Amino acid sequence: MKPEKAAIRHYTKTLFEMSRPHVELLCGDGSDRKYYRVNDRLSSVILMEYGVDKVENDYYVPIHSFLSKLNVPVPKLLHFNEDKRWVYLEDLGDVSLYEFVKCADQYTIIEIYKKVMAYAMRIWKEGHELFIKEPVITEKGFGYDLYAWEHAYFIDNYVRMYRGFDGPLPVVEDSLKRLIRKLEQYQNTLIHRDLQSKNIFIKNHEVYFIDFQGLRPGLPLYDLASLICDPYVHLDDVVRDELLNYFYTTYGTLLKFSSIKEFYELFALCTTQRLLQALGAYCFLGIKKKKTHFLQYITPAESLLKETVEKIGFLSELAKII
Repeated sequence: MKPEKAAIRHYTKTLFEMSRPHVELLCGDGSDRKYYRVNDRLSSVILMEYGVDKVENDYYVPIHSFLSKLNVPVPKLLHFNEDKRWVYLEDLGDVSLYEFVKCADQYTIIEIYKKVMAYAMRIWKEGHELFIKEPVITEKGFGYDLYAWEHAYFIDNYVRMYRGFDGPLPVVEDSLKRLIRKLEQYQNTLIHRDLQSKNIFIKNHEVYFIDFQGLRPGLPLYDLASLICDPYVHLDDVVRDELLNYFYTTYGTLLKFSSIKEFYELFALCTTQRLLQALGAYCFLGIKKKKTHFLQYITPAESLLKETVEKIGFLSELAKII
């Protein structure tokens, strides 16, 4: 057994009084976090070991406490060792929303997405109200700087590195600045920031949010775009349309949309912003970080982005480079 696994085995065995625990390194995401499943015949826990590369990792535990106050479903926090940067969590199993959609029927998929929306709404509404009264430390909220950073991330990693385009992009860059101005017209609330299918787990017919350390002020429809226009999961047009209609009918008034037209226009803008970030991430992780499994999601992300920007007149030049 490797020294790291041996240390985990010994610590966990003592902490949870396990008998001969087995330590399994789980497949990770695009972060500097590692996940282990530690179990014996009677019990199982997840150990998250987080690195120092991203400041947001330090926010996981306080944000967990914050979300728990809201009754947003998150895995139980069983133990935290700040010196080791180890967080022990409830084992939610292996069924993410990403896996669930592969074998569920259309009705069941729609119902589970409705549950996710309801809990997300709790973050956007009650969470924002609590955030004002009892602030929790988060990364800097969305605004010009973060929107512009996501655009640069897309251009550097997708347009320049992946597509190999090294010429000037004045029209595209101007249209992206216009996108920022439009997004900044809307008021931020608290959002998850990465509400996609691999960050949502299902256990005993309940949904749970994970990887929420990126929580910050932003636009709720950025989260909704992350969920419904998710390159990891293919939702057909019928399902997407039904979910969007349900969302507007159920939550449109609470989110103060003046009309369904305004809702769909902002959703398209937020979807564009989210997919620009996603494409930049897939290229950065797949090529620079050599996590090649991310490359398979570039094509579906391109399709979703092209479909979206074609609905937005001032982004016509962007459509040409996708």
